[in-house]
Amino acid sequence: MFEEGDFDGVVSDYQMPGKDGLDLLKILREDKESDIPFIIFTGKGREDVAIEALNLGADRYLQKGGSPKSQYGVLAHAIKQEIEVAQVRELKTAKNQLNRLVSETPTVIFTYKPSNPPKITFLSKNIKEELGFEPEEFKNDFEHWKDFVHPDDLPAVWEKMQELLETGHISHEYRFKDSKGNYHWLHDKQNLLTAESGKKKVFGAWIDISSRKKAENRLKNRAKVERKVSETSSRYAGDYDFDEITDKTLADVGEVVGASRSYLFQFRENGEKMDNTHEWCAEGVSPQIDNLQDLPSDMFPWWMEKLRNGETIHIEDVSELPEEAEAEKETLESQNIKSVLVLPVFESNELAGFVGFDDCEEIGDWSDEALFALRMISTTIGNSLEKRRVEDALRERESRLQNLFDTMSEGVILTDPDGQIVEANPAAERILGLERSEIEGRNYVDPEWDIIRPDGSPMPAEEMAGPRAMREKRSIENVEMGVRQPDGSVTWIMVSASPLLREDENLEGIVGTFVDITERKRAEEELKKAEEKYRRIFEQFQDLYYRTDMDGNLVELSPSVEPLTGYEREELMGKPATTVYSDPADREDFLRELREKGSVENYELTLQKQNGERVVASANSHIMVGENGEPVGIEGTLRDITERKKPKRS
Repeated sequence: MFEEGDFDGVVSDYQMPGKDGLDLLKILREDKESDIPFIIFTGKGREDVAIEALNLGADRYLQKGGSPKSQYGVLAHAIKQEIEVAQVRELKTAKNQLNRLVSETPTVIFTYKPSNPPKITFLSKNIKEELGFEPEEFKNDFEHWKDFVHPDDLPAVWEKMQELLETGHISHEYRFKDSKGNYHWLHDKQNLLTAESGKKKVFGAWIDISSRKKAENRLKNRAKVERKVSETSSRYAGDYDFDEITDKTLADVGEVVGASRSYLFQFRENGEKMDNTHEWCAEGVSPQIDNLQDLPSDMFPWWMEKLRNGETIHIEDVSELPEEAEAEKETLESQNIKSVLVLPVFESNELAGFVGFDDCEEIGDWSDEALFALRMISTTIGNSLEKRRVEDALRERESRLQNLFDTMSEGVILTDPDGQIVEANPAAERILGLERSEIEGRNYVDPEWDIIRPDGSPMPAEEMAGPRAMREKRSIENVEMGVRQPDGSVTWIMVSASPLLREDENLEGIVGTFVDITERKRAEEELKKAEEKYRRIFEQFQDLYYRTDMDGNLVELSPSVEPLTGYEREELMGKPATTVYSDPADREDFLRELREKGSVENYELTLQKQNGERVVASANSHIMVGENGEPVGIEGTLRDITERKKPKRS
């Protein structure tokens, strides 16, 4: 029955069918946990029943008897009184619960009269925990409340209060200053209620949303920082001016993270010196770049150790730096720096410098966005420095190679994979007798080249060094060929060619080098003619020319050896000179004379032919000396004077 309806109170007799009044009371109080007003109205006047009823939680015990009219009057009064008491009790409980709820929630409850000016009539006590104010500070003093609204938000707040009078409800956000002077973001919801009397009253509640606003702003700011970092990173692609781009990057990123100053330091002289090479300063912040040049790195040992270890230097309050960072503290404070964020810059895993943000206005923790931005700048600049170093080295190498290319005495040409000449050096112009413009663009095997073999016959392309290097994909060396000039003269060159292969072994071109051997060819030809001439003289020489080494072995003989000795030239080559001596002991006398004088003239020797016949010869000989001044052999001539030595007939 109790589940089917809502009752203000219960009046029960003691004796009833099935259950008595005490059983019913017990069910309500213990099983149903109900505190509804309960009156026992019974004709039983036993004291024990009354006591048990009151112990079970009955609110009142009335005994029947007497005039019904007066009895029911008493009952009605009792019912009314108990219900009122229950309502007061319930209201008090609800109020206590509400107060406890308000005190435990961050939501501040308030009411005010929408008069002109408005009058605040109630403010929950938890404003003390939220903003540090006592509720009484604002009651009936709207002007005092206005003093704590952020000046930039006050016009919008006033407009919303006017809107409330028109719509009956508003919801808005604004900044409100706490008792310490710090602003909080509040979300404020208000409803306008009108009583039957026509009086209006505003019920409102606001909650501090500063954390949410901070998170939103941080999210927006992170997106802004990421866009800016992405934009600045792309500047370092392709060809660019490092100094100009770095200055712009420091300005853009320093501004977006709210830094007072952003900068780049670079090390030199193996890290012993450092310079502030780039700097951006916010408006009103003094530049320091001119004061931070040629600094010894060891004057900041605490700072440098962290950088070498690859650590982030995050100083929230410069005044609280440790003793070991006294030098750093003094330098930073002299620049009015309150907090610092610095990251090392590495180039090829070597410390090359550092980038940083300064805050010259207030101490505090640097945001994740600032750290993200600085890390990206550090990485980007490090990569750019590495790229610049490689490019500088490449340019220097190219310059050296170009200088070598231009000053080489050998002619050099470069071709594409089809044999088209794309570059020729000055020596090639000089050797070939053509301007560079006449050489470049012409094919290696262009018929316009009149190429001949050493024997003067036309040289086909398959014998040339360049085409062979292309075809065989290997170096071809020392191919001799002649280039016939328009005037009919021939320039003789010795050519070598090497293929230029890509990583996939495909041909990129060839490099061909050649030297002018025209004079050498001419000298060889002259020498050949001279040798031929002297060979004829040598072969017709009547006297015997000979040469021995220091061991006395014959190493050269003229053809006239046969008439003088009876031996053919080949029979004696490499044999001891004593082979043709009549008495080998005479050789020692001859050598002694040579050693004493260095040379002999008309020295008579007795030789013996192969057939045993003796011959008298006159020797003109000298000792040959090598480049080091040491004797290397003996050379000379022998003349047959046998007939002259015979006695004359009378």
